[in-house]
Amino acid sequence: MTELLSPIELLAQEEGHQEGLEEGRQARRADILEILEVRFGEISAELRAKVDQLRDDEALSRGHRTAITTSSPRVFLELL
Repeated sequence: MTELLSPIELLAQEEGHQEGLEEGRQARRADILEILEVRFGEISAELRAKVDQLRDDEALSRGHRTAITTSSPRVFLELL
């Protein structure tokens, strides 16, 4: 059975969807940092700031792959 939603309910649903997407992106940024920390130890504030700037799904995927394959934090920064 399909329910009809009011405009307010539709807005709330969309806001919830957007919040969920942002939470997922934040988790992906945290995963990238964790990979870099495991591989290279302590991560600089500059690197953390660069990872925090990754916003869209394509950039996050590229950052994740690069974190796994890069030879150093410096090279990671260059490839972002």
